[in-house]
Amino acid sequence: FVCPLQIGMHEGMEMRGLWETDLDWMGGSFYHYSFVKDGKYTISVDGFVYAPRDWTEKRDYLRQVEAIVKSVQ
Repeated sequence: FVCPLQIGMHEGMEMRGLWETDLDWMGGSFYHYSFVKDGKYTISVDGFVYAPRDWTEKRDYLRQVEAIVKSVQ
């Protein structure tokens, strides 16, 4: 899932989805945000959730990851 997003004075793109590994049982949610700063730099920030024992709390973890990623300016 990709959509445009504006945080403060920065316009960027956010991406949400699921990550997984080949030949292993690991996977989870991720949140990615990229934006151009001052017309010179591209900033990309990724956040991943890996909580194998917490099946019910992953949504809350992903919201925390999203808040952390969006705090980067």
